[in-house]
Amino acid sequence: MKLNPMIHPITRITDVNTLYDYLEEVFIPAIYKNSTDIQLAESISPHLRPIDIANRLLGTVRLRQVRVDLTENCQVLPLFEQYTVSCYPNYSPGTASKVAFGPQQRFTHSADGSGIGYEGLLGAYGPDGFMQLLASNGTLASQQIQQLRIDGFLDAATRAFFAEFNIWNSNVGLYAVVNFAVEFGASGGTAQEIEITTMTERVLTVGGLGTGMDWFAFVLLILVMVFVVQFIIEEVGELYQSWRTYFFDAWNLLDWANMVLLLVGFTMRMLLFSDAANANVGIEQLTNKESFQNISALASAATTVRVLNAFNCVLLWGKVTKYLRHLPLVKGLIRTVWDAFDLFLPFLIMFCVGMVGFVMAFNVGFGDKVSELRNFSESAVYLCRAFLKDVQLMPVYDITPLFGAGLILLFYLNMIAAWNLYHTSSWACGPFAIFSRASVWTWTVFMSLEHLAPDVLVEILSYITHNSQGLSSFGALCQKVNGTLNEESAWQHLCQKYWHSSDARLKDWPMLSARGLYRALEQWMPMEGFYVLTTAFPWGLLALLRIESGKLCARVVRFLPDTENFSEIEVPLFEVSIREEKGNIRSSISAPWLQPNVAATVAPIESSQLLASTEECFFHEPQDWRGGPFPSPPCLSTGGNLGYPYGLQDYIDSDSDQDEVVFLSEKWSPGRLGETEGEVKQHTSAMLRDMLGSSRSIPCDLALIRSPDEFMPADPSVPRLRPGLYVGDYAHALYGQFRVEVLLLDYVSLTPDEIRAELQDPRRLFGRPGGGHPPPAQLQALAEMNQTITFMRVVKQCGDLHVPMGATTFVAVCADVSSVLTQTPKPSRVQNRQTWSWESVARSWRGFGTLATPGFARPSWATGWLVQFAHGTGDRFGFVWDRNQDAVVLKWIGLQDTCPFLQRSWLPEDVR
Repeated sequence: MKLNPMIHPITRITDVNTLYDYLEEVFIPAIYKNSTDIQLAESISPHLRPIDIANRLLGTVRLRQVRVDLTENCQVLPLFEQYTVSCYPNYSPGTASKVAFGPQQRFTHSADGSGIGYEGLLGAYGPDGFMQLLASNGTLASQQIQQLRIDGFLDAATRAFFAEFNIWNSNVGLYAVVNFAVEFGASGGTAQEIEITTMTERVLTVGGLGTGMDWFAFVLLILVMVFVVQFIIEEVGELYQSWRTYFFDAWNLLDWANMVLLLVGFTMRMLLFSDAANANVGIEQLTNKESFQNISALASAATTVRVLNAFNCVLLWGKVTKYLRHLPLVKGLIRTVWDAFDLFLPFLIMFCVGMVGFVMAFNVGFGDKVSELRNFSESAVYLCRAFLKDVQLMPVYDITPLFGAGLILLFYLNMIAAWNLYHTSSWACGPFAIFSRASVWTWTVFMSLEHLAPDVLVEILSYITHNSQGLSSFGALCQKVNGTLNEESAWQHLCQKYWHSSDARLKDWPMLSARGLYRALEQWMPMEGFYVLTTAFPWGLLALLRIESGKLCARVVRFLPDTENFSEIEVPLFEVSIREEKGNIRSSISAPWLQPNVAATVAPIESSQLLASTEECFFHEPQDWRGGPFPSPPCLSTGGNLGYPYGLQDYIDSDSDQDEVVFLSEKWSPGRLGETEGEVKQHTSAMLRDMLGSSRSIPCDLALIRSPDEFMPADPSVPRLRPGLYVGDYAHALYGQFRVEVLLLDYVSLTPDEIRAELQDPRRLFGRPGGGHPPPAQLQALAEMNQTITFMRVVKQCGDLHVPMGATTFVAVCADVSSVLTQTPKPSRVQNRQTWSWESVARSWRGFGTLATPGFARPSWATGWLVQFAHGTGDRFGFVWDRNQDAVVLKWIGLQDTCPFLQRSWLPEDVR
């Protein structure tokens, strides 16, 4: 069950509309998913709804919110004292609302006597509120969410929302109390958290599940308490005999702290047994799936007992040192520690004084912008973690680069200076006092580097460079440093830090030494992603490069339309085998289309060198890194006339002054689209052999598709469509095997000045290959609105006869423009070109689409509608012209969910 998936993280929830979207698109499908495991679990027992083969919902899900009342006269400044301002204030017990609301006052306040409060980032909330129980059926639950949206269950008065449910694992008798919380601050900020608290049957029932181990643990607990009582009696007798000196012994204080914690923990355990027995956990849910039981108080008590036991473990084993101190070696250790305090204590005082100053500086400077720095105590914890490299201070830099960078630099320099002064003084006071302080400092640095652990050493050096050759060059400092850099653990640490190595990913990566693996990943990992085969212009073929089975595998992705869906077919393009020879990384390329005894290499090229031309126009996409395998020697130009396939010239306008064009072979003519996966694979392989493996020496030029920002604007008027690649079907015999188009969707926000600049020189949104084409005339009206507007841009990655790859096919205006643009009636239903069935339109936005005659001649912009369809799964949308009522329904390409395309932010910055 994934409540925080990468494609829709909870951090994307910024208002009630995005919360509703999250509940419909993520929460409900995760809780109520249907799979083979679910069906198998239901056949075993129908009483509790399973969420997988081993876990079941204990009852249903409860939605709860806390609200505030509308407050009059919120104005606080004298400037507004003549005005009456109403607002929804911060949440507190005094501002909490208990007034019913909604249609016919259907939402009423309820009390929860068995619950506990929740303390979040923006406030503390009680267990009561306005509650709704979801149905145990996924379809009904989804309908309930939609009805709650219509009835306005969540609105501006909402200060916190909770989705609460309980999970029971029948295999181990484990309970999990899950609380998904979203806070809405009065200032507009939000905070999200998923809180999971677990407890076993052993903490709820004497003897737990009745196993021998559970009863043995309970008997040991009773024995411990017997010893505690006996020990208390002994301590009371000792206190009675020498009460004046008793508490001057710190060990006695430690004994009493230990005994008190044991008694409190035992008492709470007994009370927990009693409360759990009275609660009858799960009894009602076995007969009524629609019921909900709040067992968060039991889970909180169980957590408290565990924390007390954890402290007791520390205290008990700390007392062991009381007896170990009589050993000779331990005596020497204790004496050394106390002697070291003569030097360490002044350093500690200096360090703390400097730390307090920086804590105050960061708290005052950034406490209103960074939640981790909102008060003194949290700022101190955050800076201590930053000093230990547990967190990064980059959020401070992002807010104010100049001031933030200066403060960060001063912080680290002061901490390092204090540490070096401590080392300098310790060396200067010892046998090396004859050296100068500068010599001692230098010697200390080298001695420190020599004795650092491998992972610590490379962590420090990686701040200077993470390049493998650059790191290896530090071995020239001294022999010990060179030996440390040759340790496998050092390079394993770098692989984890920069390439996020894990057991699952290591299965796909080459079987190399840690150092060799780092070098291989450094060379090949940045090449992963989606590409376009540019030499297939104007159609283009989508290619996917990723590391699998120890090789960099490149595959052409073709799509076979199915009933309202697409089969994604991968056809081998080439493979790069990676191996290690005497510490050096070697690679070799194999491809089905390579002729025998022909070597090939992979190298990055400039965008201007990409071969993607026809007799009609030239196409270049200059913004991204390119990589392509070339026959050796590299050939960057194509012989012959590359143009539109043979047989389509009859469709070119009669008044066109272009010469007749032909293509490479009949394999590249439109023909027809294969009906089976095998037929599509066979035909695509033949196409690649005809183009790349012939004597024409055509290079395999690949252009990396830019990775769009993984976000959707918070504005509710913006379509809730994920940025990325989508596929659609023209369903027209004219286009044959090229009837499937692949589009890249992303969002672009333009300020009024940028809109006016686009009007004069279209580049960002409405640019054309080669330039010289005006933007839509309606852009002038949008510029006169004098406001920032978000546009949704859709660019063809696999083109067609009229609009080639790389050209913008349509742009949607994600704002209310009804007052400035001439409106045609919004389409209420549209005919799906793939199925030829009529589909209802849920939402629509004004937009501009590209019209062109074959060969991308005389391109122009025409008005239309971006429409989002009401039924079906996932993101389904299309573009409808004002004059038509049909559309190509576009669907999300599933391969993006399992490959590094939208998540390139994990790459080191210089290779993203």
